[in-house]
Amino acid sequence: MDALETSTAAPRSYAWIGRAAFEAALIVFGLVGAFLIDEWRESRARAERVGAALASIRAELADNEKAVAAAIENHDQVIAQLKKAAETRKTYYGGIIFSPPFSSVAWEAARDAAITNDIDHATLMSLGHAYRSLDAYEDERTVFLNYLYTNNTQNLRENPLGLAGWLSDMRRHARGVQDRLGAASRGLRPQPATAESP
Repeated sequence: MDALETSTAAPRSYAWIGRAAFEAALIVFGLVGAFLIDEWRESRARAERVGAALASIRAELADNEKAVAAAIENHDQVIAQLKKAAETRKTYYGGIIFSPPFSSVAWEAARDAAITNDIDHATLMSLGHAYRSLDAYEDERTVFLNYLYTNNTQNLRENPLGLAGWLSDMRRHARGVQDRLGAASRGLRPQPATAESP
């Protein structure tokens, strides 16, 4: 009787072990599958966030490029008028500088939300250089405006070549900003699909 019980118990224990191993494998595959699906969803959501942020930055760069182009045009016009005033030995009474609307809201929002962690290094460097040069140009404009407001404007207007020299430096810096914004903007443009050769 003992031999018979032993022989029937062995197949039962093997069947139980097999069933337990199968159920354990199902649980593991289920957990791994759920983890992979969550990872896929998270990476898709992250890619959508990055895409939306880059679209906002692209639009902001385009607006900044227009604003810098307008600032350069203003510098050109005022410098020409200042030089003409110097030639005719007249006091310059025209406008000196205007403030176009520069923006870095989209860039700062992307940095604050840590979206920049998911942007490739070359693009990130290009954007960083563009916005840093824009900030430096804005700081230079602020210093210039403060100088105009805190000094005797009449004396400054009577020295048009001095003002023209300062504006020429600012115009040169603005052109550098324009180049960096353009490079960053070109780096964000969607690349055309290339046909793969068979």
